[in-house]
Amino acid sequence: MAASLGILSLPKSHLLYVLHLVILPNNLQHFFMFGRHSRHSLSLCLPPPRSLDQHPAENDLSDYRKRLLVNLLPAYVTAREILDISHEKQARQYNRHHRPVQFEPGDLVWVTGLSGIAKVKWRGKKLSPRRDGPYRITQRLSQLTYSLIHTITGQQLSPIDVDRLHPQDYSFTIVD
Repeated sequence: MAASLGILSLPKSHLLYVLHLVILPNNLQHFFMFGRHSRHSLSLCLPPPRSLDQHPAENDLSDYRKRLLVNLLPAYVTAREILDISHEKQARQYNRHHRPVQFEPGDLVWVTGLSGIAKVKWRGKKLSPRRDGPYRITQRLSQLTYSLIHTITGQQLSPIDVDRLHPQDYSFTIVD
């Protein structure tokens, strides 16, 4: 509703929030509720609209738009603050369980063939290997990418994201 009236131009992340106009019996109260669900709402009381017998003029619509903008702006700021607090909470929760993985040149690693959603969707059969390797890290290209060389075949891989790398947990010897 807010975007269609041209009242506020909200970023796409705010379009998740629904704007409800609630009219109680006998036009006693009109208020807007923000939130994904009505039970989690941020209520903003508005005065009841003026009753007009004829169609509103262009000035009346402009005045209504201005009043609505003045009334909705504090609610928008409050909703934005609530979203920022929620994002900070989610970031803290993620960082609590995330350990940064860093490898040095010379470390042995295994490479996952696929990453992200494709890892689950296109995974091979039950007994097929889920990782390839072992690879030796030859160079660190950035904080998140590495250049690798296969220890047996000598195949060069570059760049490989750190999410696809898993450390070698056991040692082995290469027989020539």
